[in-house]
Amino acid sequence: METGKTEIYKNAFPNVLKSHRKLAKLTQEQLAERANIAVRFVQHLEAGKNQPTISTFCELAYALNTSPDKFMFELVKALPDNK
Repeated sequence: METGKTEIYKNAFPNVLKSHRKLAKLTQEQLAERANIAVRFVQHLEAGKNQPTISTFCELAYALNTSPDKFMFELVKALPDNK
């Protein structure tokens, strides 16, 4: 099992992704289409079963009408108090 900051990010990512998708009023299918990835992969990302590559992270950000740096900033904000 992973420990440290990697595990913390891994646990925060599904919630941030899902909340951004819902704010954008997109279904998982629509997000997958916009990001050019499989719907099943979006489902696995939101369930915390998979983590995106850097390129997929960027595609997801663009599909959510944001930039990768802003998307990462939201992820960092979702982390517990600097653990």
